[in-house]
Amino acid sequence: MKTEDKQALIDRMGPDVIWGSAGYFQQLIFLTAALTVWAVTALLSALNPVRFSSVILWRERVAELFRLEHGGSYFFYALVWAVLLSVLFLLLELLIALFRREDPLRRLSRNDHLLPVNRKQRWMAAGIIIIGAFSEELLFRAFLFRSLENLWDHWFWAALLVSAVFALVHTNMQGLSASLWIFITSLLLVTVIVTTRSILYAVMLHAALNAVNIFLIPPVTRRWIE
Repeated sequence: MKTEDKQALIDRMGPDVIWGSAGYFQQLIFLTAALTVWAVTALLSALNPVRFSSVILWRERVAELFRLEHGGSYFFYALVWAVLLSVLFLLLELLIALFRREDPLRRLSRNDHLLPVNRKQRWMAAGIIIIGAFSEELLFRAFLFRSLENLWDHWFWAALLVSAVFALVHTNMQGLSASLWIFITSLLLVTVIVTTRSILYAVMLHAALNAVNIFLIPPVTRRWIE
């Protein structure tokens, strides 16, 4: 992306847009799309169960993911893992800066213009994080992954495809390395779903990761490096 094009995108996508009513509206569109898919497949299954037997099986496989056991303790583990993963990605960014002979602070703060800057935006960000984590897990790691899971002998190949699509959807001005971290994060979220058999645990980890990277990591890294 050219420098002038990137700056124009920054001007259009500042924190007042991302963490405002437009950000909420975008996440509600994702959630509405997911609920619409669920409603349409329910209607098709009811109208013609024989013809749409595969849809019924898919719905059953997705419905199996909505269970929660020991949710309180897992939320704590999700927060711990979110911090550890965020620190790992932070260290990898520092290694990239060292390898490319870049200013570490400048590299780590290159997306600070996208962070919420006042109390209202922070409260809006908290709501968007929760809605976004649920809607994205539903669309990608439940709907899409369950659709692709049985196409191969092992679920990992479906996880790779889902993660590639997820990273592509999130590709923006943050750079190639951010897309790679998003891809790896998606693989971990799929692994959580496969091992726990619950999408709700993945939602917790997803939300915790976003919260840590928005509210915790930026101020800590600035103080640490400076």
